[in-house]
Amino acid sequence: MSPVHPDGRVALARGGDAQAFNQLVEGSQRLCFHIARSRLDDAESAQDACQDALLRAWQAMDRFQGDEEAFRRWLVRIVINQCHDRLRALGRRGRDLSLDGGPETDEPAPLLPAPDESPEAYTLRSDLGALLAHCLNRLTDEHRTVILLDQAGFSYAEMAEMLEVEPGTVKSRLSRARLRAREILRGEPDGAPGRWSGRSAAAPPPGAADRGASS
Repeated sequence: MSPVHPDGRVALARGGDAQAFNQLVEGSQRLCFHIARSRLDDAESAQDACQDALLRAWQAMDRFQGDEEAFRRWLVRIVINQCHDRLRALGRRGRDLSLDGGPETDEPAPLLPAPDESPEAYTLRSDLGALLAHCLNRLTDEHRTVILLDQAGFSYAEMAEMLEVEPGTVKSRLSRARLRAREILRGEPDGAPGRWSGRSAAAPPPGAADRGASS
């Protein structure tokens, strides 16, 4: 099948075109899964939440108003709400915590070498991926989510819309999340004083380029 032109995908999907809807979803699948995985206990639960979110989005598509960027934010918000619904049904607030304060998680799947990737580059990429995964896994649900959304390029206002909070709340939450991530990467214990704060300084990994609240 030939791809639908981006300008017409929302209108076609709103009219019941499954191909156009699937093309809209493709660009957000990875982000949606990571957000669901950051809030739920295991990959299977995260996949189920994403599937339920896609079904709800498809069922409500005829009432959706907005462009492709608005669709992306709308879909993420549905995923977050699905996670909340699942946690409420289980009588829980989020992922279980281990004795050292980090969440119990599945071991990440090993990375496979890319074509023509040297052994040295593969080792470096694997080590970095494991370090970043360890860092994210030690953050709270709220901090993981806001960092993932920040990495995806959303502004404060867009994140506030998806999380249904004020932009100022997003800004302070992201600042605390980055501070805690820096502490983890330094090997500092929970609650240790940090020396980095704010978006004006260089962001610690994982992070994204600074953006203004309205960008």
